Amino acid sequence: MKKIFSTVALAVGALMLLGSSACAKKQPFPAAPAYSGHPEGKFPLLATYAFHDPFITDEQFRLLAEAGFNSICPNLSISQLDSTLKLAEKYDLYVVDAFNNMNDGKKVDAYIARYAENPRLWGFKIKDEPDASLFAPIAGVNEKVVKRSPRKNAFINLYPAVGAEMLGAKDYQTYVEDFVRTVNPQYISFDSYPVRQEKDGSLSVSDMYFRSIETVADVARRSDRPFWSYILINKHGNYPTPSLATVRFQMFAALAYGAQGMAFYTYLVPNWDKKGENTATPIDLDGRPTPTWDIVRTVNGEVNALADVFLGAKVKDVRLTGPRLPQGTRRLRTLPKPFRMIEGYGEGLIVSHLQNNGKEYILLVNRDVEKPQNVRIGTTQTVTRLLPDGSEDTRPAAYFALDPGSFALFRLPD
Repeated sequence: MKKIFSTVALAVGALMLLGSSACAKKQPFPAAPAYSGHPEGKFPLLATYAFHDPFITDEQFRLLAEAGFNSICPNLSISQLDSTLKLAEKYDLYVVDAFNNMNDGKKVDAYIARYAENPRLWGFKIKDEPDASLFAPIAGVNEKVVKRSPRKNAFINLYPAVGAEMLGAKDYQTYVEDFVRTVNPQYISFDSYPVRQEKDGSLSVSDMYFRSIETVADVARRSDRPFWSYILINKHGNYPTPSLATVRFQMFAALAYGAQGMAFYTYLVPNWDKKGENTATPIDLDGRPTPTWDIVRTVNGEVNALADVFLGAKVKDVRLTGPRLPQGTRRLRTLPKPFRMIEGYGEGLIVSHLQNNGKEYILLVNRDVEKPQNVRIGTTQTVTRLLPDGSEDTRPAAYFALDPGSFALFRLPD
């Protein structure tokens, strides 16, 4: 009898644990506050660390606008910010200001009151990479911004999927979910720089990137709010000098997962970087454009040309192909009609099925940032390929090569 009772007790306990686990998974997220998209309805392309002295000049704003950016995130004093807002208006840019007095309630109130009605100030950056212990105080500042300046955004950027000790949470899923439940942000932003340079000089794409973006995209979808991704455009540590392949991969991989805004780190060498460890930025220390500036202008131009596809897009599914898949991703098994075949011959592809404004699209991204990859597609009906400049190819080739880190975009027939 004792043995039977123990067995029953264990079974009941197991059911209770399953039930409580299921309830925890189903715990609802708070209704998201209104998100303020780009004031002119553009796809958000935000240059961080732009600007600081001695770069707050007419010429520098002209160069930034020519590179395809439509917003900036400087780190300035109030007097510098006022000058920046005037130049931003001249060049049709919008400002997300880095606010550094989060713990001073009186300064928060005064700051919001000063800029809440300024049409060129798009939002306030409250905190970069907080651990979970900071979520509660951040929530208070976030609530003030949302209530007192409803046409502005509160920008908070999360860690990637690093270790539990740095996150202050048991795992990354918990970290992102707790952030949404505690802070109730208008949108989610995270940074994870995927391309690393190995000791032999070769480049690799980290699994951490896919763990991070899979989690963020999932929580954003379930909590009914958009997400943004960061793009690395400087060299530091074991991150390589930016190339067209590495910048394009970061952009279109994030778009494949449904990102609705991009923040670029960094447009200038940050003013706190006294040793100059961040190099190869779009603008050098003499204020001149570098090869990175040309790369960023090219990629921003592609996104701006295809903004009607990506701005407001919903991801119906995103899968990967290739001999080895990063942890947490899923292999492509089935295809939306009229596709009957998508094959990449190499490292593999990101394959995203997007929907926007009654149209459906397939986005392919080459996961290899060093080598081109041959791709073969087969369809039962003609699909239209949308080229990087926004033009259309109504009879696309069934066999083609994708440059390293590059993409191919197809619109499905109605």
